[in-house]
Amino acid sequence: MEDGFILNALITDFGLLSFNKWIKHTNANILNL
Repeated sequence: MEDGFILNALITDFGLLSFNKWIKHTNANILNL
């Protein structure tokens, strides 16, 4: 059970990091317009 929780936490953290990078990339593109 704990292993699954840790795995979900890692996947969630990775997803949030990717989402933040996407947001920053999108914001940069909007500013360049």
